[in-house]
This record gives sequence, C-alpha cells and structure tokens, in this order.
Amino acid sequence: MPQRVITRPRQLTLLLYCAFFLALSGLLGGYGFLADPSGASLGFPPEILERLPVPTYTLPGLFLFFVLGLYPLVVIYGLWTRRPWAWGASLALSVILILWIVVEVILMAEFHPLHLIYGLLGIAMLGLTLTQAVKRHLAAP
Repeated sequence: MPQRVITRPRQLTLLLYCAFFLALSGLLGGYGFLADPSGASLGFPPEILERLPVPTYTLPGLFLFFVLGLYPLVVIYGLWTRRPWAWGASLALSVILILWIVVEVILMAEFHPLHLIYGLLGIAMLGLTLTQAVKRHLAAP
C-alpha cells in the first residue's frame, strides 16, 4: 500500500516558523530573567521595574519560559501532527502573545521596537491560524 504524502500549506509552514521563533525567544528570554531576576544581564534598566507590579523579573520570566516558550512547542507538535486541539491552541497562543505585548506596553509606559516585532508576530500568527488553508489542513483526515 503506497504511503500518502502530506503536503502542508504555505500558511501552516509560516505559522510553524513563527511559533518556533516565539518558542526560542520565549525560552531564552524566560531563562535570562530567571537566571538574573534584576533584568540587568538582558539590558533592562532598574527604573522599568519601578513601573511594574512585580519586584523582580521572576514572574515575567516564568511566563515567558512556560507560556511563550514551552507552550509554542506544544502548539508546533499539535499543528505538525494535526491534533484536533491544535487549531484552538494556535489561536489561543496568538491572542496570548498579542495581549502580553499590549499589557507590557501599558505597564512599562514605553514602546520598544521589540514590542512592534512581537506584536506583529502575534498578529501574523493570528492571521495565519485563521486562514482557510490552515483550517482545512487541520480538519482533513
């Protein structure tokens, strides 16, 4: 019996790359904040912490590491293997990233170019997740 070759749509491939980039940066950023909760080693000045509702970057580091680092890897696995929960997980990840950036900008009371990059990444992931090509691919047996 010949094996069926699965062809992934370009939109899904782009979504996988975006999620991988997010996972890598979430893991690295989260680890950086957990290793140095002052944020100094990542170039964050102490006055930013004064504007935040947390005394150190430990909680943001945990969020980055687990939610924006490990969770995207779970989403990648689900999308790659076409799990039934993958579409919803990808949608949730996109919304979480967008909300994280909005809240970060509000709490920090400043805008950094990384906010633009990750905000656009979240919007791109949301748009890619909502494409018919991705929906059809994940719904197909």
